[in-house]
Amino acid sequence: MNDSLQQHYESAFAEKEGEIYGVMSKLDIAAHSRKVEILSQMPLPDLKNATVLDYGVGSWGFGCIFNRLKDCKVGIGIDVSSVAIAMSEKVSSVDPALANTIVKYLTSTGYDIDLPDESVDLIFCGECIEHIEESHAFLAELYRVLKVDGTAIFTTPNSNPWLYRQFNLKWCMGFEHVALMDYSMFRYELEKFFEVVEIVGFNHSLHPEIDWQLSDTFVDEWSKRGYENPEDATSMIATVRKVDPALYKKQKVTIIEAEALPTANPAQSLDLEAGIVGVAVEVGNSFIIQVPRGMTRCRLVFWAHSWSGIVEIINGSETRHIDLYSPTAGCWRESLEINDPQIIIRPTGAASPKSHGSQAIMYRAVFGGEDKI
Repeated sequence: MNDSLQQHYESAFAEKEGEIYGVMSKLDIAAHSRKVEILSQMPLPDLKNATVLDYGVGSWGFGCIFNRLKDCKVGIGIDVSSVAIAMSEKVSSVDPALANTIVKYLTSTGYDIDLPDESVDLIFCGECIEHIEESHAFLAELYRVLKVDGTAIFTTPNSNPWLYRQFNLKWCMGFEHVALMDYSMFRYELEKFFEVVEIVGFNHSLHPEIDWQLSDTFVDEWSKRGYENPEDATSMIATVRKVDPALYKKQKVTIIEAEALPTANPAQSLDLEAGIVGVAVEVGNSFIIQVPRGMTRCRLVFWAHSWSGIVEIINGSETRHIDLYSPTAGCWRESLEINDPQIIIRPTGAASPKSHGSQAIMYRAVFGGEDKI
């Protein structure tokens, strides 16, 4: 299965020697510190005989974000990039806090994790669920490997915090964030498999146009707000439990990259980021996508920016209009429950008054469904 995003991570970790996210701003630092503070105070089971999965370790080593994980008997680090995994192995091999821990590493896109059923006591998934389009299939795999009564902890941005809602903006747009969710969608996806114990919040951004003007004192105070109101905060931390052992159904995922998506007329390919290609259609043209056999869900990933317009999506009896305008360029995911074997996507020519144009750019379509084989 071709996956341009996975290939991008491989190249980025190799070219930038593991430091793919650059220098942290004062907002980044304050939000990260608050996240670490919350995690440090969370109740955890006794880990001395536990197997713990740290999903999305990057190049920084097992338990880098969540140091308490290092108290486990067996630690498993997973990342989409084999280059990052090799770097993490080196970091962990010289970490004195892991001297009594057996550490193993695996690579995975999240849709097929090479671990036995119910083999993990605790899962930590830090800032990763928003990087994986087919949330259902990803959560199904985490559910499969987690023991009954086991705990999973997720951290992720909230795409629709209170202040951003007032200006009809999305928070944390970016080309890697192919599955940003607001509080309601995040909870909805988690509850398909898990019992939600708690979701808490903390803050990162205030507003994109004034973030850079904020004082250090305000930034520190702002990061601590939103703990009891995660639906309004810019970031969320969820603690969930596996209660019902019978919910798992093996999932299959099909990724169709933009250049392979059929269009009614010839369309223009665009380089969105290094190794990331989108396809733009004009008014009068459209994507006409045949749903792969057996698929019941579709995640359409658009490229949204300040030139984006309103697109129409038709799937059988359902028609929806999506305003893709965003002052910050990045991916925009639309989730569909399939009710027709064909999906039509076309630009309407209309746009938000703030937009400089009415472009419609697709990055890819990701389909999911139960594997009957």
